[in-house]
Amino acid sequence: MRKVWLVGILVIVLVIVGSYTAMAVKEENDVLKIPAGKYVTEKDVELWLEEGLPIDEAKKIIESTNNNTMPPLISMDDIKRWKEKGVSENSINRILLTIGKGRLPNYDPEVAEKFYANAWKLPTPLSGNQVNACMETRSYSATRGVKGYMDPGSLYISSDQYLNLITSHLGSPDPDTGTDYWTEVGIMRWIDLGNVYKAFTYDNDEGKWDYIGDVQNTAHSYWIGVGPYDESYGQYSYLIYFDNYFARSGHLPFTLHQANVCQEVWSYSTYIESSERNLFYNLNLLTLSGSWYQWDSSTSTNWYEIYPCQITENDYSPELWIEYT
Repeated sequence: MRKVWLVGILVIVLVIVGSYTAMAVKEENDVLKIPAGKYVTEKDVELWLEEGLPIDEAKKIIESTNNNTMPPLISMDDIKRWKEKGVSENSINRILLTIGKGRLPNYDPEVAEKFYANAWKLPTPLSGNQVNACMETRSYSATRGVKGYMDPGSLYISSDQYLNLITSHLGSPDPDTGTDYWTEVGIMRWIDLGNVYKAFTYDNDEGKWDYIGDVQNTAHSYWIGVGPYDESYGQYSYLIYFDNYFARSGHLPFTLHQANVCQEVWSYSTYIESSERNLFYNLNLLTLSGSWYQWDSSTSTNWYEIYPCQITENDYSPELWIEYT
């Protein structure tokens, strides 16, 4: 009788354990049922779970893609929560690398489609004439990252002055080959896309242009930072955030790079003065050990301008603008 009783208890325990296991497997399988689309794959989610991302967090990422029809929406608050749940910095970096690009809350798929359809018109060099003005670190190995605020001003455009943007770059040339590698984040107005301010990222080697959302003519925070070495790619990974949302991931060949902030303008013939100045401020650079410090007179810095673009130092919070020609 006692043997039967023990066998009964064992059966009950096995049933309970089996039920929990089945529930866990079912929950994981539910996560792996990715909607048809191009932004998240089953392989991506498998990697997220291997990296320690909780299943409920993986679900939130998938749900943010609107049936996988747009990039994931991931904020700094999400990443903070992942860290609190025990996901390591390196794991978070690998998770974001699988996503590749993020977006802002007001991302419009129709605008994105038009943006990418027109992006082929932006080869290097672009048609017509380019002028620019920049503040940049003098050294090509000055920093692991740059962050601060950008305020776009009017960014005047017309049928002639067809592209006007402010942007911040991080990158450097390969000392052996001379090949340039860089990434950037900025705000543009482009005549082919109407009168709207558009936040964008660019990588000259990996993926080219990315549209991350329409924005207002106000100050916006951003940061670009180089992370750990990605053995699968053979370069160092980087991340870009804009207004506290994940915007892009990619790779650069080195840890330390040159940083700059610029205005760039393209025109078929003449240039028109902007009615407002474009600003960068509260700029900081990232040390090799991972500490941020203010970009000021302690950093060896260059300012340059190609007329009619103009720049003023303004205590390392540069103002940039276009003058009449």
